[in-house]
Amino acid sequence: MKKILIINEAGDGYPSGIIRASIYRECFENSGYHVTYKSFQNPAIVKLANSDSFFAKVLRGMRFIQLLQALNTFLIKRANVLMIPYLTRKFDIIYLQKVLSWSLIQKISKMSRARLVYDLNDGLWLPIWQKQVRGEIGNILSTVDAVTCDNPFGVEYAKKFNQNSYLIPDSPQVELFDKRRDAVDGNSKIITLGWIGTPGTLFNLYSIFEPLEQIFGKYDNIHLRLLGAGYNRDLLPCFEKVKFSVKPFYNQRELVDEVLKMDIGLFPLFNIDNSNARGVLKATIYMSGEAAVIGSAVGQSIDLIEDGVNGMLAGTSSEWVEKLSTLIENVNLRKKIAKKALETIKNGYTINKNFEKLISALDKA
Repeated sequence: MKKILIINEAGDGYPSGIIRASIYRECFENSGYHVTYKSFQNPAIVKLANSDSFFAKVLRGMRFIQLLQALNTFLIKRANVLMIPYLTRKFDIIYLQKVLSWSLIQKISKMSRARLVYDLNDGLWLPIWQKQVRGEIGNILSTVDAVTCDNPFGVEYAKKFNQNSYLIPDSPQVELFDKRRDAVDGNSKIITLGWIGTPGTLFNLYSIFEPLEQIFGKYDNIHLRLLGAGYNRDLLPCFEKVKFSVKPFYNQRELVDEVLKMDIGLFPLFNIDNSNARGVLKATIYMSGEAAVIGSAVGQSIDLIEDGVNGMLAGTSSEWVEKLSTLIENVNLRKKIAKKALETIKNGYTINKNFEKLISALDKA
């Protein structure tokens, strides 16, 4: 039985720690691998910092959470740079999932004979990440034995440093949606337009600010639901006609239930490198929840979405207005597209299908 050590940045404290690592725990066990998970940061501190509970709000107001985050950065991470390399010597495969420490990876490569695989996602090579990675991503990619990434744009970049680079799509966990599909009912009188993201990706809504204003001026039976938008309303567009509500943060169960209540999923992007490097997880989540997705005609969305079949693509503001209007007015078309979208996910984005690709990259001779 081969032993695999998966080191992630903060366990289930970040969505990528779940989507790119822990969801495969049962798959590893069923395939005869012994897997151990280790976090570089303390997951509890990261989750507390992103929580919308009353307790977290109180601690945030007292700036206690900021103190814990500093502890995470200056003590826990530095201690792990020293301790984790000693753990790696008894494993056959080391999978580094979005770990940003070049010093840690250097120590592991010197102390372990295991196959090292690095998971590159969220555009870690882009300028917005330079403060965290300090220009060392190229060194990391050159040092490891192989690289995985969630989108073709990242694989293309990784191959500049390491030819053993593989595309491993994110799993939207359609299996969880299937378990809740019959238990969640939406509001049949209101058509819900949904958006999923973080405070750091709210800027993408500005790309459809005017189309949304036009649409909400045209229809009075629609509502915009924003998931993960955080607490700072100043980051939102200054909506005038748009009727919206916000869930600042959410857990996995809440995400599934919220998406199952959506009729239309919004995936707006600017045509920039950051959009290309982010993959299409949000779109596949909408599709898993049978929300008819409409996305910007950029990046990987063009490959995933067949316009008018399993979703819709919009390249201009007028196209956003036109296609949103079509989906709002034509319920039969909306349901037909949503059904085809779910078929797309079940044919190519299940956990088992993605695990086959992952294990091939991890265990390649």
